Amino acid sequence: MSKKATAVQPGKEATLINFVTAEGLAGRTREVSELIARRAFEIFESNGKTHGNDLADWFRAESEILYPVHHGIAEAGDTLIVRAKAPGFAAKDLEVCIEPRRLTIAGQRERKESRGSTTALSAESGAERILRVIDLPVAVNPEETTATLEDDVLQVEMRKAVPADKSTTAPIAVQAVHT
Repeated sequence: MSKKATAVQPGKEATLINFVTAEGLAGRTREVSELIARRAFEIFESNGKTHGNDLADWFRAESEILYPVHHGIAEAGDTLIVRAKAPGFAAKDLEVCIEPRRLTIAGQRERKESRGSTTALSAESGAERILRVIDLPVAVNPEETTATLEDDVLQVEMRKAVPADKSTTAPIAVQAVHT
C-alpha cells in the first residue's frame, strides 16, 4: 500500500502525507535504532564505561534523538480516530503506516537555529525525528484511511475492519460463578 492522503494546513493549499508499507518503513526504523544504539554507547563511555546502566543509557539516548509524540485514540461509530501532536513537522516530513492492529508514525525534519545580532549571524542545523508505534484497540481496514495535518496535529481516521462473517459473531454468554 503506497497512497497519499490530503493534509490541510491553515492558510495553505492542501498537501500530501505519504502512506508507506511496513516494509517501506523498515529502513527508517533500523536507522533510528542504530542512531540510538550509537548514542547510548557514547553515554556509556562518557560515564566511565560503568556497567549496569544500559537501560537508562538507552532511554536517555532515545529521548535525545526522538521527539515525543503525544497521542489520543477515539471511536466514532465505525471509525477509529488517532490524533497525534507533531509540532513543527510539515506533511512532507511525515510518513504513516497502517496495519490492521497497528499505526506507525515516522518523521524527520531539519531544524535550523539562528544565533547572533543583526550584523553577525550563525546557523546550526540538526535533525529532529519522530517514530511512534501505536497498537490499536480494534482491527482496522488499512485501505480505508485518511490523514490530515492541521495546527500541528496529525489526525488519522481508520475504518474499523468488518468481521468476515457477522452472522457468526454472537454474544458470548457469561455466567457468574459463586464459590
